[in-house]
Amino acid sequence: MIKQKEIKELVNFSIYPCDIERFGGDWSSLEQFVSGHGLNGLELLVGNEPLPEIPAHLVHGVHLPSPFAYFKLLTGDPDLEGLEEWEINIIYGGRNREELISRFCNTMENVSAFDPAYAVFHVSYVETDQVFTRNHGCTDEDVLCATADLLNEAVSHFPDGEPPVRLFFENLWWPGLTLLDPELTLRFSDMLDFNNWAFLLDTGHFMNATMCCNEENCAVGTVLDRLDKLPREIIEKIEGMHFHYSLSGDYQKESILPQHPPHLQEKNFSESYMDIMEHVGKIDQHMPFSITKCKDIVDIVSPNYLTHEFVTKGLDELDRKLRLQCGSLNGNQWTR
Repeated sequence: MIKQKEIKELVNFSIYPCDIERFGGDWSSLEQFVSGHGLNGLELLVGNEPLPEIPAHLVHGVHLPSPFAYFKLLTGDPDLEGLEEWEINIIYGGRNREELISRFCNTMENVSAFDPAYAVFHVSYVETDQVFTRNHGCTDEDVLCATADLLNEAVSHFPDGEPPVRLFFENLWWPGLTLLDPELTLRFSDMLDFNNWAFLLDTGHFMNATMCCNEENCAVGTVLDRLDKLPREIIEKIEGMHFHYSLSGDYQKESILPQHPPHLQEKNFSESYMDIMEHVGKIDQHMPFSITKCKDIVDIVSPNYLTHEFVTKGLDELDRKLRLQCGSLNGNQWTR
């Protein structure tokens, strides 16, 4: 736990069996685990499915579904041929713009039952055949403009033209919101017709976007240097943080290919999805900080909410990573 700072610390959790079954569906066990690490609650990843009867007081924030190629729905005709419904939802978020907006609004209404402080939204675009090549065919500005237009239309359906839950826009390393371009970030802010929003800084994604982080001390220094280049009005608008690090700079550069891997071209989406996610996982590593210097990032931004965000295979791994990172924030220097 971060001492002497009025920041609520959370851990990521999802509505899916992979997380719920770790605690045997016993919410009291989950609550004991959270409080045992000195945390305030959960950031809950949700989908379009009905929400579980999880105690609302545990849910401080939610993470909305993140269809990674929704931009294609807004600017062209996506190729839906041969895709199953669940595949369409994962890739595009719907069959057309209207369906995408409808699902967004329904999900926002559903999660408002938890009365969360915020809902995370990814502002980015990538397609499966671009993950290796980085040939996206669009710019950050293209994605930001289209997304602002989409959000303005979607949010206009809510009372007073404001979302029922404060939207937190998260940075990624694909085209869209990277937070590396201050001028473009401010222009995106100006495009929004509503006020109930803020930024969420994902520290690992920030490192990924620079493609130069290969050692933890250097990675933290890179984040601090980039934050120093952001105007105060952007820093003050960062109200949330996903806290972890990635050292994939060399891997990203070495893994760029001139074309989509032939063995993946021969597979359908369902068959190739796991291979693609394995590659993405090597980029976005979600490792726990082990050096006390990481606290400098938190001190500069001073977010309202900090989520210790990890990808783990079991409860023991999650416990270990939380202890390591929480200890680092409290001044415990670790050696590997």
